[in-house]
Amino acid sequence: MKLQSAGAAGDHMVLIQPGFEGEDKYMHTIIKGTKTVAEFKAVQKRMEQLATQAFASHKKTCDEWREGEIEKVWFDSDSNLCIEYQSGNCWHYNEQGEWW
Repeated sequence: MKLQSAGAAGDHMVLIQPGFEGEDKYMHTIIKGTKTVAEFKAVQKRMEQLATQAFASHKKTCDEWREGEIEKVWFDSDSNLCIEYQSGNCWHYNEQGEWW
């Protein structure tokens, strides 16, 4: 993985980097507010795991999934996982497994 951009926001590190590559999937992770690279990597790993689980659960409930694969992943200001799919639609997922 190569770092796309890095900068500082106050005393926090802000990194935007491509996510993991695997099979046909490629996910951009957007992570703000981490102070170290180690913290960034831990948040990124957690985000990728949650996104993969949320995607699988959501897709399983549909007869025909029309959203496509994951494009971008981030946490919103309420700490909900947000996923933008190839369709351009964004879905929010909470810790209870609900989405909207």
